[in-house]
Amino acid sequence: MPRDHACLSGRILLVTWDGGGNVTRTHIVWRTTRGAAYVPSPIIAGDYFLVVSDSGVAHCFEAATGKLLWQERMGEHHASLVSANGLVYFLNDDGVTRVIRAGPEFRLIAQNELGEKCFASPAISEGHLLVRGDKHLFCIGEK
Repeated sequence: MPRDHACLSGRILLVTWDGGGNVTRTHIVWRTTRGAAYVPSPIIAGDYFLVVSDSGVAHCFEAATGKLLWQERMGEHHASLVSANGLVYFLNDDGVTRVIRAGPEFRLIAQNELGEKCFASPAISEGHLLVRGDKHLFCIGEK
């Protein structure tokens, strides 16, 4: 069954796509207030729903059930999460990127510091990660 998510007024809702009109009573699969963000958008990576709050606490839920699998402090966030090749990228306001593999346990694959503040969400294009910092535009990847 197709699913989508929304973060509204400090709540996260996972809903099915097959409804119409007001589906609040009939198509909500699960809901929570844990980890709800005002600025960063969440992401679904495989079977996992990941979100980081503005204050910097990341939560990973089982997408089908809403079961909380782990939470981890990542530093204050304005940037939304992005994903590629089974990895999820968390770019915090201090310019620290943490790369994790989505799964039932927290698995840090890499951590990199850019050395300047970053508030914009990264972009992924043709195998490159583009990050806009306060003073520079970074392109990370092979030539």
